Amino acid sequence: MSIIILILGNILVIGLEGFVAVIQAIRLNLYELGGKFCECEGRPFENVKEYAIIKNKC
Repeated sequence: MSIIILILGNILVIGLEGFVAVIQAIRLNLYELGGKFCECEGRPFENVKEYAIIKNKC
């Protein structure tokens, strides 16, 4: 019985490792290729602290 659990556990681990590798490869491809074809329009980031009023609770 323990050999069956060992084999099934190894198959599960191999499958999950393959799944993670595929996800990382897709993410890397989209990040590398997406930056080349993306025309980013919008406003630049501005820090919020300049606009926020921070009050002390003392």
